[in-house]
Amino acid sequence: MNLDLGEWDAQKPLRLIIDGYTDYFTATSMYAADQAGIKVIPPYVEALDAQGKWVRVVEDMGFPAGLERTMLQT
Repeated sequence: MNLDLGEWDAQKPLRLIIDGYTDYFTATSMYAADQAGIKVIPPYVEALDAQGKWVRVVEDMGFPAGLERTMLQT
C-alpha cells in the first residue's frame, strides 16, 4: 500500500499507526509454507529518498500480537 502524505514538514512529527491483529498460523501450515519456500515477511516501511528511490526506513515493525492491537511508529 502506498500513502501520499504530501510535503513533509520537519517541524511537525510524523507518525504511522497500524491497527489490526495477527491470525497466527499453525505448526502444520508453517511447515508447509517452509517446504514451499514461502517465508514470513514482517511489515516494513519504505520512503522515497532525495533521488526518488524507495528505501526501507523501518526494516521490521513487528506483528500486532493476539487480538486487535494498535502499533505506533515514530
